[in-house]
Amino acid sequence: MFTHIKIAFDLDIPSSEKLVLIALSCHADAEGACYPSISRLAQDTSLTTRTVTRCVGMLSRRGLIEKRARSTPQGRTSNSYTLRLGQQSVTDDTQTVTLVG
Repeated sequence: MFTHIKIAFDLDIPSSEKLVLIALSCHADAEGACYPSISRLAQDTSLTTRTVTRCVGMLSRRGLIEKRARSTPQGRTSNSYTLRLGQQSVTDDTQTVTLVG
């Protein structure tokens, strides 16, 4: 968990995205998997659910997280996230960041 947080702090990304990434890191296991709801992330970060949703989308597009919908026979549950910190280079429109684990 702390390795993910350290890498997240070192990234040059907008502060709201960084805050959401740190919150995801706090929920992640050693392999980087976690399942917090958007509402939980909003509560953890003091951001609106709309801002958290936008940040999760940007983090996914940047390649920093992988997002998958989860569901049960009774219906949809929270998303599943896998942190991709320390595994690849992330290309943005303005920069390329090499993530080191």
